Amino acid sequence: MEQFDYYVDKYLRFVSQINTGSTHTLEAYQRDISEFIGFVKEEGIETLHDVDRYVVNNFIVFLRHRFTRNGVLKNSTIARK
Repeated sequence: MEQFDYYVDKYLRFVSQINTGSTHTLEAYQRDISEFIGFVKEEGIETLHDVDRYVVNNFIVFLRHRFTRNGVLKNSTIARK
């Protein structure tokens, strides 16, 4: 699991260096990545090498069936995630 943390930290540092927009963008990316990692862990995946297009597609299906207090997620939200 440390592998996930290493790459997430590295990615967020990169984004913060090139991000000229809101700090909310970085926070949203961090939440999105954390949600994906949580999903991956629930699937029993322990390394990034085991993440493939099928896992990503399953995550998208998971997001499409998820309800929030405002209803289903918008396509733009799913695309960002």
